[in-house]
Amino acid sequence: WTRAPVDGHWLRWQSAPLKTAPDWRAAWQAAGEWARSPVAPLPEDADASAVLIARADDWQIHYYRRNAWSNALSADAPQADEEHTSLPDAVRLRLVLAPEQHVSGEVTVDWVRPSFGGLQ
Repeated sequence: WTRAPVDGHWLRWQSAPLKTAPDWRAAWQAAGEWARSPVAPLPEDADASAVLIARADDWQIHYYRRNAWSNALSADAPQADEEHTSLPDAVRLRLVLAPEQHVSGEVTVDWVRPSFGGLQ
């Protein structure tokens, strides 16, 4: 997933179905290269596509750790240490979709670690 810097379109990378670990690694690497420059055309042999979702005016990622949300991209976010190298308890994606399209306004999606709050 990425927001194109030129027009603000929210895009996602979609690869063809993968059957082997080397294919998965190659697709993951190609997706990373694409994310650094999503306006560049995909290589013809990539067997993948960039899927246009909607135009986004803004986006934010937050992590939930130690009973608090923090902006994952903020300079004030906790620095990597032993406690922050594991998965956070939850991740929140907040998108502000541009007006005058089929879907617009604020969209918030949360992912919660399956073992969060349960017996550990």
